[in-house]
Amino acid sequence: MDKVFVNDDIFQSDGDYVIGGFIAHKDDDFNLADFTSKFTERVAKMIDEYLERAMIYNQELGYEDPYDQAKSDLALVISDNLNIKAPYTDKETLANTIVNSIQAQKWVLEIAENVKGVQLPINPGKYIGIYNHALTMDTSSPAYINAKYFTEESTLEGMIEQLSIIEL
Repeated sequence: MDKVFVNDDIFQSDGDYVIGGFIAHKDDDFNLADFTSKFTERVAKMIDEYLERAMIYNQELGYEDPYDQAKSDLALVISDNLNIKAPYTDKETLANTIVNSIQAQKWVLEIAENVKGVQLPINPGKYIGIYNHALTMDTSSPAYINAKYFTEESTLEGMIEQLSIIEL
């Protein structure tokens, strides 16, 4: 059964779940590539959700091209919060702008340090390497509930805001 990835050695704060939380489709043997690819996928999915919400809102406001306006609005959100300008407003460029921002790269480096710092389990019979603690924890525990909430309920705006408060 797929569960939210929970591992306090890797994601050490709620903000880590806002930025990079994901549903795990495997139990163990996670590595840095898993976290970075899930982060990239998360950004793309959140952009789709943002553009859909913004397009509906822009239609209600009567914009001639609500989708283009939504992309322009997103470029402004990125610019205002991450202090970078997307050269184009197509979805792929906007996603790459977020993923390649200094703030996002610093977050990835912090996750990389966390991955390197994890002591592998002494009992290799159950799990290999970094594993999803959600498999062995009570799903009604505050740790699981918070991880699930911040993973599933975060918006792109929340992610960008969380990235913007990373100290450079």
